[in-house]
Amino acid sequence: MANNVEILVLDDPTIELEELSVDDYESRTENQQSTIFNNSVRTNTASLSPIIKINDFIVNASYLDEFEITCKGFEPKCNVSFYDVSEQFTELNYPQEGDLMKVYIGTGGKEETWKPIRIDFHILSINSYEENGNKKFDITAEMEIPTFELDKCEYFQDKTSFDTCREIAKNLKLGFSSNIDGTDDAQIWLNNYGTDKDFIERIIDHAYVDENSFITAFIDPYYYLNFVECNAIVNDADDDETTIEQLDEVKYLADCINADPDFKDTEENTAPDFITNSNKYANSNIFISYFGPINNCGSTVDSFGKKIYTRYWDDNEEEYRVEFITPFISEGSNLKQMTQAAENDEELVKEHTKKITMNSQTDNMHKNYNYAMICNMLNNAEIDKYGLSVVISGFNPQITRFQKKYVAIYTQNMMVESDIMDKEEEDGTATNKEINEDGLLNKDLSGFYTVTEISYVLEGGYLTTHLELRKRAIKINE
Repeated sequence: MANNVEILVLDDPTIELEELSVDDYESRTENQQSTIFNNSVRTNTASLSPIIKINDFIVNASYLDEFEITCKGFEPKCNVSFYDVSEQFTELNYPQEGDLMKVYIGTGGKEETWKPIRIDFHILSINSYEENGNKKFDITAEMEIPTFELDKCEYFQDKTSFDTCREIAKNLKLGFSSNIDGTDDAQIWLNNYGTDKDFIERIIDHAYVDENSFITAFIDPYYYLNFVECNAIVNDADDDETTIEQLDEVKYLADCINADPDFKDTEENTAPDFITNSNKYANSNIFISYFGPINNCGSTVDSFGKKIYTRYWDDNEEEYRVEFITPFISEGSNLKQMTQAAENDEELVKEHTKKITMNSQTDNMHKNYNYAMICNMLNNAEIDKYGLSVVISGFNPQITRFQKKYVAIYTQNMMVESDIMDKEEEDGTATNKEINEDGLLNKDLSGFYTVTEISYVLEGGYLTTHLELRKRAIKINE
């Protein structure tokens, strides 16, 4: 079974969203006429501002205080805050049970290159209060998938987790994407009057490919269920020789699409396959306006330990099985494992070994059912230990979850630059002492990361892209 870095579309969604139409939308231009359809926009200006509609009420962009679509966990969620200055929302369009919040984010006239985001959100809660003499509303919502939360009784005879999830996605009219072509875990998968959401998550918990794999799954903003083998993606070995100099540095300016709705991609105007805080990309949607390192090592070890001791009864073998399960590490030469700092400290590992007694493994389960649960849980927690939190000063729908992305971080702090150069001189790793206009490339922070979370956040009237990036190892330069 092939485990690839790239997640490919296997089935397209068939879900049909209601038409989202807007007439004389005053938050754009005066007396402008626009009509927004499911996956396209017809308008006389190019804009990346979100369009939000609840019943017949359009949230005026001038009174939109907060907007965020968060893609983490299983399905996208949305938070919106706005002022109801006209009180049309309060008096005429206040949602009742079952009413949806419709959201559209266009592509600034680049539909041929980017896919617009069009999501119906199920409203979870609405809070209202008075602020500055006006009514303000805070709305929390999650992606609406018909029948997703209904209790069902269904079973899938002698099917793998991969095929079962793909069939469930088809029944829900979702698309299906993956970086593998199957799993090795055929059994009877039974949903005993639970929701499809809980059923899929339980299947993923026990999904098994091979001894070098672990699984996660999520629904993206385009209604695809993504079934992802993570180890092939987060393993840095394939790309540990890559540097920023080897990547395509063709410049793509985001302001081109705002100034010119007819702007088209060409070979000379294509987004580079990296993100950076380099000043020469300051006007683009790959520019990092903020970054901060993340370290969750302590809390992860406290919760999951450095290895897990499992014990359970095996009906087939008629005996208790005992296994020690440790998290995977990145393979390759000259790698510093960021998540295994004390791997040789046997006493410390012993102190942080978790013990779990599991339910019996029966004939109805595939042979790695219990092992897969611990392996998937432990390794998904492990990759959350170390990484970067990044803000891109623009809307970038080309970046997707569990995409491998090169990050180039430059420092312009003279003290830090001096320390980096001294360290490289001592290690004999300095290859270029010249500091360009961007400063000095930080080789410890730069490199390939896995995108684990994405949020689209309105800041100062513009959409920005927030990323959570993770990695398990860094390249030690010789």
